[in-house]
Formats: sequence, structure tokens, C-alpha cells
Amino acid sequence: MIDSPFRIATIGESSVGKTSIIRIVSGDKFDATESTTAGVDFGQIIKKVDGKTATLEIWDTAGQERFRSLVPVYCRNVNAALAVFDISAPESFAKLGSWIELFKSLGDDRRLVFIVANKLDLLNENSVDLEKAKEWAQERNYMFFQVSAKTGQGLDEMIQAVIHSLFEAFPGHNDISGIQVEYDAEKKKKNCSC
Repeated sequence: MIDSPFRIATIGESSVGKTSIIRIVSGDKFDATESTTAGVDFGQIIKKVDGKTATLEIWDTAGQERFRSLVPVYCRNVNAALAVFDISAPESFAKLGSWIELFKSLGDDRRLVFIVANKLDLLNENSVDLEKAKEWAQERNYMFFQVSAKTGQGLDEMIQAVIHSLFEAFPGHNDISGIQVEYDAEKKKKNCSC
């Protein structure tokens, strides 16, 4: 059996915590000195959910404008996007729609979008209104998660829900059989001219 991984891209503005989320979910520790992704980074995560093992290939795209032209290259053949915003930076939420629009324009309609409100540890009166953000996501049929890459809050629940949704949306994707070649010896003998 061939194991076909699910492919996921992270999208969103620079410094919203996309790389930190991936690192924590894959078992690394939080690094407050993590530098901004230049171009694209790649990670692989293997998790067991609902008795099934899922392999996730995650393309971590840079949020800086100068790297935006690379996003279509890495988002074209993915199954889903983690659209991440920083709750302490309202402009990152305001620009999330354009990131999702770009992502949706690059592939088929089955692809999933998950909205990730990151940096719950920085929640204060100037933060994005999470109820409004959740409503916005629900109006568009996107799952919504509130997480903190720094504390790990909500990340395990998020990745389990993402994997569960991927198995539902793409049945058999992580369980694709190889090509089967059949050889019928009797048929070969009957048609043989020798």
C-alpha cells in the first residue's frame, strides 16, 4: 500500500505565528526568537487520529509581500490551508480574506480552509473580537480554532480536528493502493502462435 500524505499550506500575514504552530504541533519547543520565514519552509507531521495514521506535509509560506508570488506555487496541490492570524494584530485578520481568496483560486472546491486565531496568550482589550472572527469563519463554512503556539493551548485539538476533516473530505486519500498488474497465464497460452 502506498501512503499518500495530506498536503497543507499555512497562509497569512508575516509574524502571525505560522512557523511556531507547525513546530509545536510537530513536537518541537516554542522559540520566541524564531526568525520570519523567507520564501517557503516545509515540515512533515505523522499523527494518529480515530485509529488511522495520517501523514501531513505542511508548506509554511512566508507572509511578507515580497514572497507572495511564491504562494501559488506551493498552494496549488494542497488539500487544505491553515489561514492564521494574530489576535493582537487586527490588520492580520483584516487581510485574511485576501489570503483565502488567493488560496481558493488555485485549486478545486473540495479543499478545506481552517481559520486559526493565534497568540491567545496576548489576549487583551485591543485584540481582534474573537466572537466576530468566529462568526465570520462560520458564515463561510470554515472551522475556527483559537490557539497559542507559545503555551500550546488548543493546538492538539486543532490538529486532530484538521486530520479528522481531511479523512472525511478525502476518503481513502491516505490509503491509496498501488497499481495492480494481473497476468492471465491461460489466456496467454491460448493466443500464442508458437
